Amino acid sequence: MTIRPPLKFDVIRPKVQYYFHFDPESGDVYGCSIQQKGHSVEIPKELAKQVQNGIRRLTEYKVIFKNTQYVVESKFTVTQKPQNDLEQNISVNKLIYEIVKNDKEPCIRFRLDIENKKWDITIDNELKTVIKNTVKQENNTLKFFATTQNNTSVPEYTFDVDLNQLCDQGSVEIEHKADSKPRLFCRKIYNYSYEVVQ
Repeated sequence: MTIRPPLKFDVIRPKVQYYFHFDPESGDVYGCSIQQKGHSVEIPKELAKQVQNGIRRLTEYKVIFKNTQYVVESKFTVTQKPQNDLEQNISVNKLIYEIVKNDKEPCIRFRLDIENKKWDITIDNELKTVIKNTVKQENNTLKFFATTQNNTSVPEYTFDVDLNQLCDQGSVEIEHKADSKPRLFCRKIYNYSYEVVQ
């Protein structure tokens, strides 16, 4: 009679991805999990374990949009700046951003046809891919402010862009509600470009 050796089972561990969930306007991190939902950016397993074990805190990190992708940075990273740079930035509003022509980076592009009073809004493929891979939420709307050339403190009108619709269709048209060429502002979340065609 032969004795069968004991059965051995290998443990198969699935690969698990970890994500920081963050507010795209402030960059604040408000959660860490294995679910990709809302605005999420992938993080290393080691960092996720440190957060789960209380070695690191979510408040120590921020998420910024840099070079066509979301990047996790420590809030305590010190960057040296010359004194004159610090003095020049005192009056700059870091939340509101004026959109100007941008040919260097993948962008959400605003082309204003003054004659037909229409905004033609498009998105570059590289940025579209980043957004589709990062943002997992149904309601993803961005607000934009059009002002007159000489008074930027009061919006002439505002309009919303549904980012999910823009990514799916590639372009969106919106009515321009003024007779003059406006300046365009928004919260700085992605890269943008603005030009006027006559």
